[in-house]
Amino acid sequence: ECIPIVNYDDDDITDENNIKHADHLYVLSKDLSSIKIRNNHVNVRKDLPYKINYKKRDFSLFIIGKNESLKYIIKELDEYKKLTKMNIEYYLYDYSNDLNEIVTKINNTTGEKKLLLLSNEDDKDIQDSNIFITLISLKLNNKISEDVEINVEIINPNNFKSIKNLGVAKVI
Repeated sequence: ECIPIVNYDDDDITDENNIKHADHLYVLSKDLSSIKIRNNHVNVRKDLPYKINYKKRDFSLFIIGKNESLKYIIKELDEYKKLTKMNIEYYLYDYSNDLNEIVTKINNTTGEKKLLLLSNEDDKDIQDSNIFITLISLKLNNKISEDVEINVEIINPNNFKSIKNLGVAKVI
């Protein structure tokens, strides 16, 4: 089985009824055996199946840290808010901020909450150390709420497994 993704037309050729049809159809498929090529036009569903039941959920995102990717993250968040009309609040903190105050703000926020820890890319000798220290502090000392989804961006891919073992939802 395959799912049509997009029709694409790269010329101005029309049929006998002066209707322009797409020349190409890109599909998502498990393998080539499920794709059958036809010579005549077939109407296909234009919507992807997952969009039918897709629910947008507002959330608050707490970002700790600053590196080169932060400006792109903020830009994408703003674009996503405009596109989806979702209410996404984001808060920016530096690692010099008091972690207890950040955790209090997170725990007192209602609704869905996400935390993103950005690795410090300035010091190559201690890559991702701020991530490890913050995660351990959050788990041991700061009593962060269990309903907070914690995501991290790391620099050194060798740290992936160790970070994941600390109860992180997603590692970038």
